Amino acid sequence: MKIGVIGDSGYIGSNLLKSLSKRNYNLSGYNSYIERECSFLESKYMPHSMTSFMSTVDVVINTTGKFKPNDFTKNPDAKISNGESHIKRLVDSFNASNAKKLIHISSGGAIYGECKTTYGKEDEDVCPITPYGIMKLKEEKVIKENLLAYKNALVFRLTNPFGNSTNAKHGLIDAISRSYLDSAELRLTEDIDCCRDFIHIEDAIEFIVRAIDRNYFSRNFDICNLGSGISYNIHELVASVISTYPDLKVLYDIPRRSTDISESRVSMNKTFNVFGRHEFVDPVSYILQSIKNERF
Repeated sequence: MKIGVIGDSGYIGSNLLKSLSKRNYNLSGYNSYIERECSFLESKYMPHSMTSFMSTVDVVINTTGKFKPNDFTKNPDAKISNGESHIKRLVDSFNASNAKKLIHISSGGAIYGECKTTYGKEDEDVCPITPYGIMKLKEEKVIKENLLAYKNALVFRLTNPFGNSTNAKHGLIDAISRSYLDSAELRLTEDIDCCRDFIHIEDAIEFIVRAIDRNYFSRNFDICNLGSGISYNIHELVASVISTYPDLKVLYDIPRRSTDISESRVSMNKTFNVFGRHEFVDPVSYILQSIKNERF
């Protein structure tokens, strides 16, 4: 089986390729950057022929997104529409290719919006409150509505990944350890009681691999959450780090925006039932170990 990763130079895509290569998968990536960084990868850069690229693989994994959460400060409606067009072109290319299976990485926290008393479930109505969340939900709908009947798509709603060795500004968990090591202030929002679900990138990849290995493409379109199923209070998480490294400098001075999600929780029941359980990397332990490894 040959796997093609779209977005192979990004955080998720590059880690996915490196992990899959260690498991001896036949791989191909749709970007040129990773070719210079990883000799194991047969990388293809064909900006005008995504369909041709997809036709060379059995499973397509899309890790790309047109925009990031912070890109919506201006012209959010235009960017949502642009995001829809981007994913529509990808689905059209997939439909026209020989590939039959698509894995699309979406967003868990952004799509479910506020989950103060419940955990977001795949089969329930969702209510995104941010432009980014609205766009990610529309992307999923575009895939579902345009996918050919004999093709299969599995959407993973990924929560907040950590374990980024190349860009410590990507995500709170890596930012905490980097702030301490750089003797820099860690700036957080004034809403210190916000909660998030965090998952190490290798834990997330484990479930993607299980989907491939178990050939979980029984439905034309399906959705599974991809998180730890544990909601961490940010204030308590930071306090746990400070108990070991009391000189960590933290400022709760970033004003909270009306579109900021205070509590994000996702249910992993369906994912566990389908793919089995897993022992996740604890984010606090990861931070402490990261600091220890670099400092000592």
